[in-house]
Amino acid sequence: MTLHLTAVAAKDGTGTSIPGGIDQNDTSGTGTGPNVPVATLVDSTGNEIAGTTTGAAVTTDANGTLQQYLRGLVKQITGFLTNSTGLFARLTDGTNNVAVKAASTAPVATDPAIVVAISPNSVNANVQGGAPVTVGAVVPTATANGATTTKISAAATTNATNLKASAGQIYSIDLFNNAAYTVYFRWFNKASAPTLGTDSPSWVVPIAAGGGFSREFPRGKTMSTGISFAITKGSADLDNTAVAALDVVGSIDWM
Repeated sequence: MTLHLTAVAAKDGTGTSIPGGIDQNDTSGTGTGPNVPVATLVDSTGNEIAGTTTGAAVTTDANGTLQQYLRGLVKQITGFLTNSTGLFARLTDGTNNVAVKAASTAPVATDPAIVVAISPNSVNANVQGGAPVTVGAVVPTATANGATTTKISAAATTNATNLKASAGQIYSIDLFNNAAYTVYFRWFNKASAPTLGTDSPSWVVPIAAGGGFSREFPRGKTMSTGISFAITKGSADLDNTAVAALDVVGSIDWM
């Protein structure tokens, strides 16, 4: 009995056998030559699955060649990533249309809960009508879009002054005392000039002789009723002792 090694032929992409391989015992005398024993991919019926050099685009999950299986897998992964229930969420109007409106288009009642305006400079970029939005701090609304600076040059009085007759903010104080004694710069949360000897100050800034006081309030120091001040020589809350001219000079930024 002669033992023969029956080799499975290697095949190219079209299924054509590729000759060649290792030596094997051939007793036929025909010299057909050896073939390379290879492992092949078979289907559930045992039939060999031959590779193909081309494959149609897969639009369904139907069975096909190995190449088509791989394309189908890619299709399913891509579908998952772009699906509204997948890894990524898209902002839509409920009909799978992206909820973005032109900046020049005003919102209407039928708009979805969130509408994106594409221009930060449009009237709809913040709120309807273009009104400024306050987020944690006052938004400048003065004509010059900033704080007002008031020059301080003390007169020979108590210098009772009202800067603003409504709620406002103080942003910076820069004062210098030219006198040989301490002076007291008094702040009043009041919509009119204070009455010294009657009105109690909200807070007092003592300024030593020949010294100064400088302070900034980046978020603004709020005065809920109005912004008023006075300058006196005495420290008592109801003191009404006038200072001399030019005892205090400097500036105040407020809004």
